[in-house]
Amino acid sequence: MEGRYINERDLEDRRKVAVIGKRVRQLLFDREEQVLGSHIQIQGVTFTVVGVYRSQQTGEDAEESENSIFTPYTTFNHAFHMGDRVGWLSLLIREDVPGDTAVAEVLRLLKAQKSVHPDDPRGFGHWSMAEMHEEMTTVFSAFRWVSFVFGGLALFAGVIGIMNIMLITIKERTRELGVRRALGATPANIVVQIMVETLTLTVLAGLVGGILGVATLEALDAFLTASEDNGIFRHPHVTLDVLLTALGTMTVLGALAGVLPALRALRVEPVEALRT
Repeated sequence: MEGRYINERDLEDRRKVAVIGKRVRQLLFDREEQVLGSHIQIQGVTFTVVGVYRSQQTGEDAEESENSIFTPYTTFNHAFHMGDRVGWLSLLIREDVPGDTAVAEVLRLLKAQKSVHPDDPRGFGHWSMAEMHEEMTTVFSAFRWVSFVFGGLALFAGVIGIMNIMLITIKERTRELGVRRALGATPANIVVQIMVETLTLTVLAGLVGGILGVATLEALDAFLTASEDNGIFRHPHVTLDVLLTALGTMTVLGALAGVLPALRALRVEPVEALRT
């Protein structure tokens, strides 16, 4: 935002001031031209530019928003002989009031004020940010579940991969395990060795994956911050509790992945191993 927005004094004094969008500025002014304090004409009425705004939306919504010019509605009604007619209005409700309740109450009052039948859905059009928020929450919840499913499949594939690696390792280390058994290593010692190796491999893989994931998000955040069209996906990040939960889950799965290789290692007979 460059300059300021419309304030109470503008409304009370019917000041002929305007806040223009970024696109309007590009169309009406040169790049190096001073905009704040300049004058524009709207249907023959001169307004002073007091602010230039940049839309926080993306795509066509951003383009449409930045093509707009805002003036005090009191000035607009007076300058263009609109009287007390209001085309639309926006309301900010308290946080403790449900959005659908507020919408229903406002519509009830407006219909009663303008003698519109209470059951007429066409009397007043309305749009609620709460409804949009609910829709977006539903969409992102679906994304979250899809991510959870694919993440679970990825973890399962990783566990299978680690288990196969350990099975191949045990097969290649048959002689080593046989020598350890011949020198007095107990089955518990063998199980602990295999489990520790499996957990170490799992934790290291989890740490590397976490570091790469955080680095990727930081790079993406830097790219979106520098971009003019970052939309709702600005500042992507992963919280510490998510990282710890993922690492803990991988540790548990790694322990499960080490069970089969450990059992396979216990089947190694010292005599047979030394013959190979």
